[in-house]
Amino acid sequence: MDTLQQLFDSFIDEKTKQVQRDLLRKKFSNLGVNLRDEQITEMLENSSEGMIDVELDDSQLRGSKIDLKDYLEGRICVEFSEAELDDATKDFSPILSDAIPTIVEECANLFLNELRKTLRSHVKSLVRERKQFGKKRERFWRKSFALLELFVATARQTGSDFNRHYRETAVKENDLVFEVLARLHARSCQIGSEVLVLLRSGFPDGAHARWRTLHEIAVISMFIAKHGNEVAERYLDHEIVQSYKAALQHQTHCPALRYEPLSDEAFQQIKTAYDDALNRYGSTFKDDYGWASSVLGKQRPTFSDIEKDVDLEKWRPLYRMASGPVHANAMGITVQLGLPPGINKMLLAGASDTGFTDPAHGTAISLLQITTSLLRPKPSIDTLMLCSVLMRLQREIGDEFLKTQILYEEKFCQSGFEPAGDQNQL
Repeated sequence: MDTLQQLFDSFIDEKTKQVQRDLLRKKFSNLGVNLRDEQITEMLENSSEGMIDVELDDSQLRGSKIDLKDYLEGRICVEFSEAELDDATKDFSPILSDAIPTIVEECANLFLNELRKTLRSHVKSLVRERKQFGKKRERFWRKSFALLELFVATARQTGSDFNRHYRETAVKENDLVFEVLARLHARSCQIGSEVLVLLRSGFPDGAHARWRTLHEIAVISMFIAKHGNEVAERYLDHEIVQSYKAALQHQTHCPALRYEPLSDEAFQQIKTAYDDALNRYGSTFKDDYGWASSVLGKQRPTFSDIEKDVDLEKWRPLYRMASGPVHANAMGITVQLGLPPGINKMLLAGASDTGFTDPAHGTAISLLQITTSLLRPKPSIDTLMLCSVLMRLQREIGDEFLKTQILYEEKFCQSGFEPAGDQNQL
């Protein structure tokens, strides 16, 4: 780890000796003595407390300014003034400033070339190790993963069939609730698949962070299903508010990012649409959840307000916990699902094979809520049956993941069952 630092320290040491040699050479030159290189080297090796050990021959002493009374047995007391030391420092600083970037670049090039030489074998080794851990994880959690896979696939197929069956009617009737819920449901199925990939790859904290988004979709879906077409229209029209805020940020920071700014015409079109939306819905529409302001009767509603309106506020503790991996707060680095219970002296830097229960069951619950919100406005025997199937699967998923989690913890605690992945001991 410190190889490059050692090389750099060696370089600095050599440059320091060079400055010392130049300083001694200049000092003796001012005294009328021209030193040979071997004499300077000898001085640096044998000097102490301002006393310089050096043997000068007659030719060097002849005509010099050295007081022969002070020269006894080759030892001369040499003192450097502050001005001389300052000059040496001034000479050294540019050398150091110029050298650091060069050394860093040269070392980086050498290191990168070595990486490229070993790239193929190193990547093969990493892939092989990942597959080995993956096979072990898949064997242990096979039934749990299979149930969640079945749930996500069933929800996706249900949404696809429902969308295909009712879309034409919804378009004719300008059913914006259907439009919003169908799109939210499609996105939630995609996120459910992402959760599965993360869990199977051994990243429960990342999966939990994706569940956080699923919970948000569930809250919004239930809220729009509850309050109807007018709120759905406001929700869709609120896109212009987000576009306008994004355009403002783009115009402000595009020079630093080396992006092209929006043209005046393009920006003005966004600004005009934004102004029209505020004229239509009022000034509160400009806030993040301004589209829900009129229904909730609040000037600046929050996501928490929407959560309460659909009776999902009980999920807030888990929602906050799932926010840890999303943000750079202390909880995100101290509380991790991927660490076995009782392990607090480990830095989890890669995959794990534990901690899957909360994100998996949360995903099933939220996806059930979203699917139910989509199907409920058009009730039929088929939709009621599908909701019942998904509800049963959701419960089974929770039970199976919890059972497997308990089994894992028992094995880990009793026999030192090692978690797979890249962990570094503190």
